[in-house]
Amino acid sequence: MRAIDIEWEGPFAVLYCREEDAYHTPSLPGELEEGAQIYAVYGRHPVYGPNVLLYIGQTQASITGRGVRQRLREHLDGRFWFQKELFIHAGIVSEANISVHDPDLIRGVESLLIAVHLPALNSEYMKGPSSTARELHIVNWGIPGSVMPECSSRYFAGLDND
Repeated sequence: MRAIDIEWEGPFAVLYCREEDAYHTPSLPGELEEGAQIYAVYGRHPVYGPNVLLYIGQTQASITGRGVRQRLREHLDGRFWFQKELFIHAGIVSEANISVHDPDLIRGVESLLIAVHLPALNSEYMKGPSSTARELHIVNWGIPGSVMPECSSRYFAGLDND
């Protein structure tokens, strides 16, 4: 098993301005602004209620130039437009205390988190994580919101979801 750590920060409020009819993404602390690779969006869900984990996503700012704030803006223009009381938690992925920038590993981490937590607005990886998540054991540190302290791909052993 590969031991992966995520250091989470948050919550950071996403504010809606009725006059502008627009959401405003939160400012994030320096290293999170462009360095966070995993984010979790929470808000009010019409069925599940307030403070619900709505979505888990990943970003590759060091490769694509799209940090969490940019990625969140893209979501707010579409997927989250009708959601209320939004806030996010953002996390930096590391392995053996070294920040990770491997796109396949980040994708695997995202897929395992989605498969374990089944966020209300994610559609991919709901039956299980991608093959890039094989042999991952994730430990969530800091302030992860309602994300479980640990999750492992061993639960999904034998499933082929790609």
